[in-house]
Amino acid sequence: MPSLGLRSLLVILALTLSVACAKQNTQSSTKAGDRVEDIYIHPTLGELYPEDVDWMTDEVSLPFCNHPISVILINGDDSGPSAESLEGYDWRSTHWPETLALIELIAFEQFYLPYADANDAVPRFDTPAAIWGTEQLICLCVSSKDLFQVSMRLDWQAPSDHHEITFYIEQGKCITLSVDG
Repeated sequence: MPSLGLRSLLVILALTLSVACAKQNTQSSTKAGDRVEDIYIHPTLGELYPEDVDWMTDEVSLPFCNHPISVILINGDDSGPSAESLEGYDWRSTHWPETLALIELIAFEQFYLPYADANDAVPRFDTPAAIWGTEQLICLCVSSKDLFQVSMRLDWQAPSDHHEITFYIEQGKCITLSVDG
């Protein structure tokens, strides 16, 4: 018969193995749409974390971006992001050119033209669509398909200019922009 010390060691080892197996089974069965503690699993965004009533992820790589960005899905609850924000994100991510088209006129007229007039080093673009390809998306914040915000920098901003430009879309129209949100 094993000694009391050896028996205790065997019990501890058996408990450790059963806990590890239980964790592995829980992790392997996690799928998109699941909620694990304070994490919501999205099929393309991965793990989203709660921030008040919003759900967010930082540094996620998306097909329509050339570097990782933050994504925030607005107006969720304890179980995860709202259905409207999930549907809105899914639509926006698969229709990214339409998203840029919504904001290009305001980006061109209210940001690019005054910026280019004040900075000789800024390249000259003749049309609103010409500024695309120079954007560095920072954050996409989605309430629904027609209510969202897009924050970015543009390659032609002066190296010392670290301002972010945020475009506000309501009812499917870009209503305004702000510098540094």
